[in-house]
Amino acid sequence: MEKIAAVTLAHADTLADKLDAQAAASAKKLPPKTSAAFAQGVEAVKEAGIMKNAKKVGDRAPLIEIARIFSMI
Repeated sequence: MEKIAAVTLAHADTLADKLDAQAAASAKKLPPKTSAAFAQGVEAVKEAGIMKNAKKVGDRAPLIEIARIFSMI
């Protein structure tokens, strides 16, 4: 990890801040073609409308999902 990224991560207040700092540090290491491909993939997901149905913070998981998780333990 780059020294700048480590300092940024160390001073991040929230998990979202830490994830943003880590994403920025990782993006600097990627070749431009790879970054462009990732960005294109994210846009494709957004355009497909997948994000409209994705669970958000505070949403409840269906009980069947919780039951399935506990049956694995």
